[in-house]
Amino acid sequence: MAESSRLSSQGSGSSGLGGGTNVEVRGSPVLYRIGPFDYLPPVFCKCNMKGPRWISWSVDNPGRRYYRCKMANTAQDCHFFEWLDPPTTAWIKELLLDLKSVVDKLKSERGQPVVDEGREQHYQELEQLNHSLQRQLMNMEAHLEAKEMDLLDKDEELLQKDEQLVQKDQGLQGKLKELEELQLKMKRRTKGFSSVCGSICVFVVGMLFAMLFNGRAN
Repeated sequence: MAESSRLSSQGSGSSGLGGGTNVEVRGSPVLYRIGPFDYLPPVFCKCNMKGPRWISWSVDNPGRRYYRCKMANTAQDCHFFEWLDPPTTAWIKELLLDLKSVVDKLKSERGQPVVDEGREQHYQELEQLNHSLQRQLMNMEAHLEAKEMDLLDKDEELLQKDEQLVQKDQGLQGKLKELEELQLKMKRRTKGFSSVCGSICVFVVGMLFAMLFNGRAN
């Protein structure tokens, strides 16, 4: 559960006391000086509706004000939840809980119904914490999935580059083999040409000797 508090708006939210009347809220040991919807400036939930501002009387957060979705605990609940007041000290918690117990006891002695709103709100806060953790988990899973997809894309890109390098290497090896075969053919042609030239030279020399011998004989 996000422990974000609107400390900047706390002063303005608490200053709108003029003209307000005390409002009795079921389960609260004290009257609301400002009605749940009478505060200013307004805070809107995810439904784009002004969220009521309640006072928590749970064991962990007695006396802390918070904003909640107007449709809380219904099918239209957007699960909006935000603290207005910062966490209280352990001593203040103990004092507020003791005072609440005294008020509940007095109400019980006077025959007024006492609702364990603190326990109900505590469960609501736990529910909000659960929803918040679920959202964080979903965000983390989405982030990890995006990272995994990115790594897969990079691996695929590297594989494609490796295949391209292999193809280029095979092409170079093929060209090298062609050059070796061409060089071998040129050597064979050169060797054959040398043999022909040698034969021609021998033939010419033989003809010259024959002509010279015939000339002397005549």
